[in-house]
Amino acid sequence: MDIYEEVVRLRRLGQKCALATIVQVNGSIPSYESAKLLVREDGSMIGTVGGGCVEAEVWNAAREVMETERPRQMNFSLGQDAAYDNGLICGGQLSVFVEPVVPQPRVFIFGVDSISSPPRKVFKAIFASLIRSCGRKRCSEWDTQRVGC
Repeated sequence: MDIYEEVVRLRRLGQKCALATIVQVNGSIPSYESAKLLVREDGSMIGTVGGGCVEAEVWNAAREVMETERPRQMNFSLGQDAAYDNGLICGGQLSVFVEPVVPQPRVFIFGVDSISSPPRKVFKAIFASLIRSCGRKRCSEWDTQRVGC
């Protein structure tokens, strides 16, 4: 499964996730620069940043990033004195950037054109997904043409 397609799918479903990317590498590591790990709200994952304890720490950070909606930078050193002693002593260093991916905001506007038109124009300008309802007609996607009620 493609990570980017999954990000789009989760956003459309209104679900949060976190995307971790190896942004810098020095020396030997068990993965590669730009490797990605996507962590969903339920804790399931797609991709890898190398496995082992590093990936476990990144997974924990991703869960926190989803909750706080604040990105986080993490640095790891995989030398002899590292606490990651399960086959990941490669001698290198890596930096991982973990960013939240939140659902696209939605705005509900109720009322007839004279009431809904001004706020509709504002929200349309900032690319919010709009759903308009006036009690008689409901549109699941914004129609750029006038929708009568």
